[in-house]
Amino acid sequence: MGSVYDTDLKQDQGVWIRWLGENESGTKQCFRLGKEKAEAKRRLRLITALYEAQVDAAKLNGGTWFPDQLKAAKQIAKGKQAILPRLTLPANETDSIRQSGESYARLLAALNRRGDAFEPECSEDFADALEDVAADQKRHRLTNAWLLGTNPDRDPTGQTVNQALNAFTDYLTTQYTLPDGNLSPWGKTQIDQLKSWRHYMEVATESRNGEKIPLLLLQTDLADVTPAKAQQMVDATRNRPLTFESKKSRRMAVKTALSINKKIKHFFDWLDLSDEWHWWEPPRFRKLKFKVAELTPQESHEEKLKKERWRLSDDEIQTLVKYATPVERVLLVLGLNCAFGSGEIGNLRIPYVKFATSEIDGIRFKTGSDTRHHLWPETVEALQWELNRRKAIPKQETSKDIFFLSEKSGQPLWKKSKAGNYNNGIAKRWTDLLDRVQKDHPKFHRYSFGKLRKTAAIRIIELADAEAASMILAHGIPSEDKILSAYVTIPWQKLYEAQKAYGETVRPLLATQRPAFEQPPKNYIGDKAAQIIEQHNAGSSAYQIADEVGVSVMTVYRHLTRAGLRDTQP
Repeated sequence: MGSVYDTDLKQDQGVWIRWLGENESGTKQCFRLGKEKAEAKRRLRLITALYEAQVDAAKLNGGTWFPDQLKAAKQIAKGKQAILPRLTLPANETDSIRQSGESYARLLAALNRRGDAFEPECSEDFADALEDVAADQKRHRLTNAWLLGTNPDRDPTGQTVNQALNAFTDYLTTQYTLPDGNLSPWGKTQIDQLKSWRHYMEVATESRNGEKIPLLLLQTDLADVTPAKAQQMVDATRNRPLTFESKKSRRMAVKTALSINKKIKHFFDWLDLSDEWHWWEPPRFRKLKFKVAELTPQESHEEKLKKERWRLSDDEIQTLVKYATPVERVLLVLGLNCAFGSGEIGNLRIPYVKFATSEIDGIRFKTGSDTRHHLWPETVEALQWELNRRKAIPKQETSKDIFFLSEKSGQPLWKKSKAGNYNNGIAKRWTDLLDRVQKDHPKFHRYSFGKLRKTAAIRIIELADAEAASMILAHGIPSEDKILSAYVTIPWQKLYEAQKAYGETVRPLLATQRPAFEQPPKNYIGDKAAQIIEQHNAGSSAYQIADEVGVSVMTVYRHLTRAGLRDTQP
């Protein structure tokens, strides 16, 4: 730095003065800063900043002030706006070099970042440089925000909630993609939860002056995701909106909203820890409300009625057995005996089935939990029939040890794509069975295949207890102690005894008039076939039956022949 002649302000005839630097002639430079000391100090601070920014270059020109800078300093001393002139350096006796626009803009930005208030020269030749520096300053503030974990000025990040959700989806996909390239079931579930949350945020609104105003949550810049904005995002599903699947006729289930809540928390935690996304958890963020809206009295009533339909009655099981084809019978007994759903049946491996001991010993692929079951004689017979059928499939992929294969392609009857979607041949066969039943019994309840699993669990609870029911569902040891399984084994014998007792109660329901695994003949007249047999046993002739039932005499004879009654007289 050049000469600084006074370290303190002095007064001359009531005016505060300060000597600072020398002009080109080597004369000491005095600045008269006004009569107010506080204002004089402010002006001196600006003049000193201007002096220090150019003094080293000025020494090359003789003195410690450039003419333009000294002129600007005198204007500051008079109380005028502080202007930062561009430096002009002499190259030789006739030529000079002017400070580049970028260098000048950066110097201006550096001075103002310290708190000084300089305005640029009125020139357009460095406007682009000023824009670049402004962008650099923004990056500087965001970097500081990242280091401090805060963005108090809420500078726009250029990153939206929608973009962050896309990145989080990619993160989950990477985390839950298996070595074979397929997305795990749990990974697909989480991504589906995110999709659901996104859909409800797209349509979220708030009331203003009696009007519904879109919140545009997905378009929100991350800098604007304050606790209040985050609460709106959570409320999109926390309040259990009307669902798209029900065509806005039914509210979201409490369990669904709770599951989405967990994924929302996961998303914000991931966002807070990410180096690529400029959002940091605000101090008040943990005060967000996540409690899901409770059921209304009407919803509680409907839920109670719904639970009553979780269990198939004995009559309904008998009806399903009566109409089931051999393949459908295999699925039916596995659902009732082992509480198997589509996933458990589809992932059943041949080595898991122990025919010699009448049991299944494997794992549940969805959770990795052990699954073991005592098999009823009906189930052993069904699995043996299925294994024989499987061996007869000509195109099967012999490297697979999956039990159930499609008779047409030889591929697994239940499989998932790389995207995690299921090609569920089991559900299709169940649908076919219900279609045939409802053709003759229109009021038969259209249960999902999973209700067999619930029926089995309920029956086991009745015959044993909740622990045995947890075992048949392959939920592991029912305990809050997470490491208990490392010290004890699951009491499978308890489940086996319950399944044996359960099998005794179900056995009469599984009985059929024809051989259990004989393909039933085509029945084109539905329930009229049973009426033909009934009237024949009551003593009616074939002509009387045909007239009463509304079919041809040949149809009557054909059904009597199938039933072995053609030549019998009641």
